[in-house]
Parts: sequence; structure tokens; C-alpha cells
Amino acid sequence: MRSRRSEKIPPRTAIAGGAGFAARAVREAERNRHATTALELSLRWGSPELVKSRSDFWLRAKDGRLNQEFMKARDTQSPAYHAISRLMDFLEDLAIFEDIGAVSLDWISRSMGPSVNEYWSTWEYTATARRRDEPETYVESQRLAQKVKAAKNSSGADYRPTGSSGGSASMPCARVVTRSIPPL
Repeated sequence: MRSRRSEKIPPRTAIAGGAGFAARAVREAERNRHATTALELSLRWGSPELVKSRSDFWLRAKDGRLNQEFMKARDTQSPAYHAISRLMDFLEDLAIFEDIGAVSLDWISRSMGPSVNEYWSTWEYTATARRRDEPETYVESQRLAQKVKAAKNSSGADYRPTGSSGGSASMPCARVVTRSIPPL
């Protein structure tokens, strides 16, 4: 009886095994990269600067002053301009990260989807007004909001932000998720 150690592994088997191992290592590295990027985005979302920007955004939006104050602040380059822009620039970055595959649409939809749609629907008028001078302004954010909405519609999940305008200032992503479960 021969021992298993003395048996030679056929080259094709060795190559197939090596390829399988390499593919698994690549998938693991990709998952780790996605997790790292997602963590960094979550930390940025919760940073004091972005929390203040979100709060300022909803304060102005609630009072119907968002577009007017943003355009005035843009013309004077006041701190209010940069505070509001910080939030929308984050969403633009988020859209680009999704587009290049750094984070998945599924992760965005499940973690920030309601906020993406709420902020975009509130911001759309201002972005459209800016496009008269800068045609490419926030097109990535708009595209992401459309993708998140389409993903929500196709998944059967009902994402509903809590609160009156996308949640509270401290938890803008809070949501209730219900799924349509088909009968057995």
C-alpha cells in the first residue's frame, strides 16, 4: 500500500487548486478593502464637521432658505457655503466611490440609502440652479440617488427615514426596514 505522501499530484490538479486559492484570496482582499472604505465613510459621516453640516442643511431646508442662502453664500464664499457644500461633496464622493467599485450599492442602500434620497430630493433644486453656471454640478449625487431608489424599488424593502426630514440631526440614517415576504 502506498502512502499518500508518495503519490504525485497531477499538474492540472495543482494548477486548479492554486487558481482556486488565488481567487479566494482576491475575494477576501476585495471584501477587506470594501470594509475598510465603508468604515472610513461611516467615520467621516459621523465627524463633527459633517454632523454640523447636516444640521445646518436641514435647518435651512426646513425654513425654505436652502437655495437662497446657499447661492448668496457661494457668491461671497462665506463659511455657510463651505458648511453646506461639505455635505453635498460627501455625497458626491460617495457616488464616485460606488461608481469605481470602492463600496457597493448594496452597502450604500442599506446604510445610507434613505439619507441619500432625502438629501438629494431636498438639494435637487439648488443643484439644478447651480448647473446654469456649472453643468456638471452634483451629477454623481443625482445618479447615486437614482440608483439607490431603483435598488430600493427592486429589493422589495421599504426604507422609511424616521423623523420629519430624513431623521434627526444625530441619526439621519435611522430607518425602518420592512420586506415583502412571498407566501409559502
